[in-house]
Amino acid sequence: MGGERRAHSRRRRYFDCSWVGQWGSTKSRISDLSVSGCYIESRFTAPAVGEEVSNITIPLGAESPLVLHGTVVRATRGIGFAVRFTDVDAEMRHRLEGALASR
Repeated sequence: MGGERRAHSRRRRYFDCSWVGQWGSTKSRISDLSVSGCYIESRFTAPAVGEEVSNITIPLGAESPLVLHGTVVRATRGIGFAVRFTDVDAEMRHRLEGALASR
């Protein structure tokens, strides 16, 4: 048992974010980010595993924000949830890598 299941290394830094789920838009923060997914801290709202989360928006100062979409792969009520990004094209991957390198 155990072992790393992630395909991409993650950066454990905080990024402000907002996201849209089944019940509307919520402001939160990301505590763990990679080019393939993230962990969103959310004490009050945790979507169910398998739920689609859209418009995960990460402000990047002077640059336009990153806007991603994904599927919830793990959720813990009162703590947060893990998202696997969907439809990350080459440009978005490049921008994610840049955001990870600059922090």
